Amino acid sequence: MNTVAAAPPRASRTGPALWLVATQALALASLAAWLLVAGFSFIASGPGSADGVLVPRSVLWVLWGYPVLPLVCSAAAWRAFRRRDLRRAITWTSVQLVVVLPMLAYVAYMASPVG
Repeated sequence: MNTVAAAPPRASRTGPALWLVATQALALASLAAWLLVAGFSFIASGPGSADGVLVPRSVLWVLWGYPVLPLVCSAAAWRAFRRRDLRRAITWTSVQLVVVLPMLAYVAYMASPVG
């Protein structure tokens, strides 16, 4: 019998790489949608609004801080992918979908025609 074992084959990185690219594209689309929502939030909270403040300050801080989550998750996912930790890369890039998908759904709903 051969006592020297061959190195185990490496797992394919194509599937996880495609998942990272797809989720990063969704994150980029959500940042474009975020620009629209954040721009309207200035109108809703500015001095020209009816009551002075239509959106509570805590909601505004969360809204304006939104881009930090996709950027941090993207950097962590690509760093894990580079280190060949595919499970952690997929986890990091999937975490941002919890926030990205509702943001895109909200903007799509608000942009849909009334009828």
